[in-house]
Amino acid sequence: MASKSEVVAPISITVEKACELSGFGPTSIWAFLKSGRLEPVRVPGVRRTLISYASLAHLLAPSSQVPQHRKRGRPRKVLSDIRRRLDELTRAPSHRVTP
Repeated sequence: MASKSEVVAPISITVEKACELSGFGPTSIWAFLKSGRLEPVRVPGVRRTLISYASLAHLLAPSSQVPQHRKRGRPRKVLSDIRRRLDELTRAPSHRVTP
């Protein structure tokens, strides 16, 4: 049993408490839960979602890796790719039939 001077981290916290501790809003917390960056804790028979305190601490840790988001839309062509393709087209033998 911990004495009064020791601080014990909780096992799980509510979404509201996670908002208070992290500074994020509820929409961001739910997005983190959906993306898997926060671990949900569900109690059978209870219709309430709690958040693992350890996953919130990991998310807020300075060494936490930020995932790379994929850019929307079609990837842009790099100038070197365009030049390479142009070289391929200009060097290819002509398939014209001359009369």
